[in-house]
Amino acid sequence: MRFPAELTVTIPRRWAWALGIGMGLLGGMLVWLLLAAHGAAPAVVAAVQGAAQAVERRVMGPVPLRLAPPAVRESAASHGADEYELCAGTWVKANADGQPDAADMARAVRRDDLMRTIADKLDADPRPQARAARLWLQMQSTGAVVAVAVADARNSLARLAIGTPDPATYALAFHTCGSGRVRDGDCALLSAEQWARLDPGNAAPWQEVFAAAQQRRDTASANEALHRIATSQRSELRMFDLLRMILEVAPDDDASQNGVFMLAGQVFGVQAAWPFPAYQPLVSACRQDMLRDSNRRQTCEAIAELLAQKSDTSIERGIGISLGGQLGWPAERTERMRAEQMAYSSSAHVAIEARDAMSCAAVRRSNEQVRRVARLGETGALRDWLAHEAPPPDELVRRYRSQMTELAKATAAAQAASAASAPR
Repeated sequence: MRFPAELTVTIPRRWAWALGIGMGLLGGMLVWLLLAAHGAAPAVVAAVQGAAQAVERRVMGPVPLRLAPPAVRESAASHGADEYELCAGTWVKANADGQPDAADMARAVRRDDLMRTIADKLDADPRPQARAARLWLQMQSTGAVVAVAVADARNSLARLAIGTPDPATYALAFHTCGSGRVRDGDCALLSAEQWARLDPGNAAPWQEVFAAAQQRRDTASANEALHRIATSQRSELRMFDLLRMILEVAPDDDASQNGVFMLAGQVFGVQAAWPFPAYQPLVSACRQDMLRDSNRRQTCEAIAELLAQKSDTSIERGIGISLGGQLGWPAERTERMRAEQMAYSSSAHVAIEARDAMSCAAVRRSNEQVRRVARLGETGALRDWLAHEAPPPDELVRRYRSQMTELAKATAAAQAASAASAPR
């Protein structure tokens, strides 16, 4: 992408998310792990999050390679300094703030045409998961202003889930309908218990069951759910099944790359609003005073290993590492795992120059990262990165320690500033 020479701009805000899939969640988890135990004020947390981003840029460096800036093409001379060049030679005009208009961008990348192409291919696929993805797309293309049509599509998705044994379809409907007791229409017929029955060996629905049992103080049901979590073979929220299904049928030509990029951003944007399981009850169930019971300690050790090694999201991996710390895992192990997670979170975006973020090479690279996450999940993609692309472990730990030192300074400064500005 050619950024306007006379404007100070960064990667367009509506696109920047995709250069680090799930990395905002990782940043939030990092701050939670560092500050939650100290009861930091929201203002302090916000200040540290901002400082963390600056620290990351200084400490992490390119991981592992940086794209070479392409030569300026002659065709650029015929365009103004306030125009953006996308992959495949499409141009859009920037607003006064240096950002392209969302509607102009959608037209330039032919987003609506792309969604119709994908929808047609999903319509021809008889699998329940394809039908579920088609209904989800229908909810997005209908528009939020047409609330009745959106509700109808959501109810259709819930009915589809109720009538199929496919766990991926059920999980998508469960997440789309929202967790908790308050549900309306056909969504009210969905339950974490049924998801667990359809998805044996998956701890994710049992976490929902456990949190609900804890909330209503049903000790017997909570203990059963905790046992089910500990004896599961994996923990998959299945947040990436929808994206994987869409990407399977998305066109792969240059002209479609920006549209795929934008649609993937829409998927993740909606999923960011989906409620995660309530992890605090799980963390509390493994606090120090509870670990005096040998059975509870064994259960918590199994849960920590499960979340850290066999989950499909970075959030759950981070929860597993945190639980491992409570259980007395060696400090070297937890530090290495956190260093791996932090370095991976940085690798998706620091390896691309901002001025070239929407070039064909950069967008294809970003889309490949999206596909890897969709195929393997975040934890699986991390393992793949560690196996094939990551710097040596000692270097990851060195960078992590440098970043933690900088974050500690930022935390202290933010807390001091907050205390100084507090009313007396």
